Amino acid sequence: MDPASVIQLLQILKDKNAFLCTVESCTGGLLVNALTDISGSSEVVWGGLVTYDNSAKEELVNVSPELLFAKGAVSGEVALAMARGGLDRMTRAIGDRSVNRLLPPSLFISISLTGVAGPLGGTMQKPVGLCHIGLAFARNDELDREPVSRVVEFRSPEGTSRIENKNLFAARALELLNEFLKAEL
Repeated sequence: MDPASVIQLLQILKDKNAFLCTVESCTGGLLVNALTDISGSSEVVWGGLVTYDNSAKEELVNVSPELLFAKGAVSGEVALAMARGGLDRMTRAIGDRSVNRLLPPSLFISISLTGVAGPLGGTMQKPVGLCHIGLAFARNDELDREPVSRVVEFRSPEGTSRIENKNLFAARALELLNEFLKAEL
């Protein structure tokens, strides 16, 4: 991932007084690692949850076993549930505390990734290179409401290696966050 785009995202998060949580399956923490490689990221990054196994999705971010069974771990519905679960976990942990800043965050954002990095695990319906990216956010004064959420499907070019897929998934998530913050807020 391009460090300049990571720095740009961190600055936008800071300017918007936002706090971010990542919930990663197929990328195994790659996105939060890229964010925290930059000094000062603690001002806007709450943390990252790696929910690689389905039981981690259930236990750490409350994805229901029924949803996992019905839709499979690699689905837009599960990506949304992961993002919402991460948002809930972060906001409950922080509450009104100011964390590493002078004021409590104005905006809480959670992004999730679930996909098939390969080379094994792909099917006709869910091929290697498929990733669902979930996004959930809530303003500090709206935490008692249902969070606003979105999901995006991303596909890597065919024949891309596992490492390349993971990097492409994380880079797309970073782009999505940048686009979202610039357009929506």
